Amino acid sequence: MKSFILEPKKALETCELVPQNQRHYCVEGLLSYMIVHYASIVSAENFCNESLKPIWSNICTKSLSEGARAYGE
Repeated sequence: MKSFILEPKKALETCELVPQNQRHYCVEGLLSYMIVHYASIVSAENFCNESLKPIWSNICTKSLSEGARAYGE
């Protein structure tokens, strides 16, 4: 994920190559890395709203909630 931090759509393409039953781990990792890298939930929130399929909405909600607690947002 680190190598794709400036290209999160490429990271998501990589996640789509992971077996279906493990993809959520990859997407969670991507969102978590974005939150930590920018020390804010804003970039991850934008990515969720603009690029992620609706099937990932639960993971977005969970990751953003956890990030908001960690960064006081």
